[in-house]
Amino acid sequence: MKLLNHYSIAEFILGFLFFLLLISHVLLLLPYLGGMFILDDFSNLNALKDFSEDNFWLKFGQFVTEGGAGELGRPISLLSFALQYHAWSDIQAFKYVNLMIHVLNGSLVFWIFVLIAPLTALSPHQRHILIFLATAIWLFHPIQISTTLYVVQRMAQLSTLFILLGIVLYLKGRFLLAADKLKIGFFTVSGAVVICGILAVFSKENGVLLVFYLLVLEFTLLQSLKTPVYWQSWKFVFLYLPCALLIAYLLYSVGFSQKTHENYITLGFTVTERLLTQSRVLFDYLLQILLVNPEQFGLAHDDYVLSHSLLEPSITLFTTGVVLAFLIAGFWFRKTVIVFSFSVLWFFAGHLLESSVIPLMLYFEHRNYLPLVGVSFGLVYGCLWLYNYLKQSKMQGIIIFSGALWLSFAVYLCWVQATIWVNPLYQSNLWAEKHPDSRIAQSLKAFVYISLGFEAESEQVYREMLVRFPNATGPMLLLYGRRCFFQENLTDVEINALYDKVKTARADSASIAALNTIVNERMAGRCQAISVEAVEKTLQYLLENPQTGSYKRNLYVLQSLFYSHQSKFEQALQGIEQAIALKDDTPDYRFWRLAWLLSLNRQADTVQAFADIEKQFSFLQRLIYKDELDFWQREIAKIALSNPKNEQGQPTQ
Repeated sequence: MKLLNHYSIAEFILGFLFFLLLISHVLLLLPYLGGMFILDDFSNLNALKDFSEDNFWLKFGQFVTEGGAGELGRPISLLSFALQYHAWSDIQAFKYVNLMIHVLNGSLVFWIFVLIAPLTALSPHQRHILIFLATAIWLFHPIQISTTLYVVQRMAQLSTLFILLGIVLYLKGRFLLAADKLKIGFFTVSGAVVICGILAVFSKENGVLLVFYLLVLEFTLLQSLKTPVYWQSWKFVFLYLPCALLIAYLLYSVGFSQKTHENYITLGFTVTERLLTQSRVLFDYLLQILLVNPEQFGLAHDDYVLSHSLLEPSITLFTTGVVLAFLIAGFWFRKTVIVFSFSVLWFFAGHLLESSVIPLMLYFEHRNYLPLVGVSFGLVYGCLWLYNYLKQSKMQGIIIFSGALWLSFAVYLCWVQATIWVNPLYQSNLWAEKHPDSRIAQSLKAFVYISLGFEAESEQVYREMLVRFPNATGPMLLLYGRRCFFQENLTDVEINALYDKVKTARADSASIAALNTIVNERMAGRCQAISVEAVEKTLQYLLENPQTGSYKRNLYVLQSLFYSHQSKFEQALQGIEQAIALKDDTPDYRFWRLAWLLSLNRQADTVQAFADIEKQFSFLQRLIYKDELDFWQREIAKIALSNPKNEQGQPTQ
C-alpha cells in the first residue's frame, strides 16, 4: 500500500528541512547570548531589580501596567519581562527567550509562505524552494540580529508574533470563505483581526499595522479568491475603517497635538525634514537588505544626516523619486505582476508608522523585522522567475551560484553580528569608530568603560563628546554624573559652564539619565561633586530652556523628589502637580502629592486629593495599590477625627 504520494513526500522533506533550518539558527546564535544590558534596556527594565518577596505583587503590577515605552504601555511585552524578574542579573536568560521568540516567529513566517505560495504561478517543486529559501533569508539575515539580541526589542518581536499569528488565521479564514464555509470563515477572519490585533498593539503600538498587511494581501495575492456576500461590508468595518482612523489620527497629531510638537522640538527637526529624510532611510533599508553591507549594521544611527529639502542633500530627490516609483508600481501592477506588488506594498506597509510623521528617531534597523517577510518572498520568487525565463543552462547556473553565494554571505554576517553583540567592549568601540558623530555610540562606549572599570578612558570619551556635541546637554551631564560615582568635585568654572549649557543647549534622553543619577546619588549622600544649589539651578534652567521639549515632565519629577528630600514640600508639591498636569498616568506621583500635602498640614486638600484618586483609579489599579489605598484611608480617617468641625474642605494650616 502506498502511504505517501509524490507531493506528500515532498512536503515531508520540506518540513524536515525547515526543522533543520530552525535547529541550525539556534545552534548558530546560542553561544553568543552573553554581553550586557545596554541603552534602552535600563530605562525599560531596570525596575525588575526592585522585585522582592515583600513587594512582589505591587512591583509586578506597577511594572506591567505603567510602562512608558509607548502610548499604550506595552503591557504584554512587559509581562514577558516581569516573568523573568528573578533573572535580572543574567542577560543570557533574557536573550535566550528573545531567540526562542525569533524561532517561533520564523515558524509562523514559514506557515504564511506555505499558505500563500500556492497563489503564485510556480510549479509545486519551485514553491517548496520558494518557501524554504524565503524563510531562511528571514531567519538568518544579519539585519535581524539587533532585534533578537537587543533585549528590549522583544517588544517588536512579540508585536510581530501576534501580527503573524493574525495573518495565519486570516488566511485560513479566507480560504474557508472561498470554500463557502461562511460561519467558521467569518468567525476566523474576525478573530484574527480583533484578538490578534489587540494582542499585537499591546505588545507594541505598530501592531496596528496588522490591518494594513491584510489589505496588502487582499490587493495582491488574495484578489482572485472567491468572496461571499457581505464581504465588502466586512472589509469596510474590519480593515478600511481602522486604516482610515489610524491615518486620521496621524494627521491630527501632526496638526494639533502639543505632545507631537514637543517631541519634534526634542528631536531637533521638523515634520517636513523627517518625511524627506525617510525617503533616503527607506532606500538605505532596501540596500542594506539586498546588499548586506557589514559596515551599516548596529544601533548607532542617530548621526543620520537630515534632508532639509529635495536638494539638500541632493540624493534626496533621487530617493524620493525611487520610493514614489516603487509605490506607484506596486499599485499599478497589482493585477499583473502580483508577487512584485505584494513584496513592495508589504515592505512599505511595514514602515507606515515609523517612517511617517510620528516623531521618532530617523533610523533603526529593527524596523525591518516584519517588512523583511515581503522582501525575502519577492527576492526568492524573482530569482526563480528569472531562472525559468533564462532557458540557457549556463545562465541558470549563474543564478544558482549567485543566490547560494549571497545567502552564504548573509549567514556568515549573521554569525559575525552575533559575535559582536556578545562582546560589549568591542561592540561599543566598533560603533564609536564607525559613527563618531553618534551620541548613542559615544555614550555607550563611555558607559561600557565605566562598567568595566576603565575610569580614565570613560572620562576621556566624555571630554571628547563635549567638543563633538557642543549643542547638547547630555555629554556634560554624563561627565558630571560620572564624577558622582568617583567622588570628584566640580570647580566653580565647571559649574558655571554647566549653567551656560543647560540654559540654551538641547536636552535629550542622556541628559535625563545623567540627571537621574546625579539627583539620586546626591539624595543618598554619595555625591558631593555637585552642591545642592547647583542641582536645583540645573533643573530649573533646563525647565526654562525652550529646547527641553517632551522631557519637562521628567525634570519636574526629579525636581520634586530633590525638593522633598530637603523638606521643601511646597516646591516639591508644585513640581509634582506640573508633572501630573503634563501626563497623569503614574499613581505614585499622586501618592507623593498626598504625602507632601499632609507634610504641609493642608489636611482638607489631602482629603480631596485622596477622593480624586479613588474616583480616577481603575479596578486594576485598586488591586495593585490596595495597601497604599488602605494606608491613606487610615490617614484620612485620622484627619477626620482630629478635625471634626472642618466639613467644608477648607485648608487648616
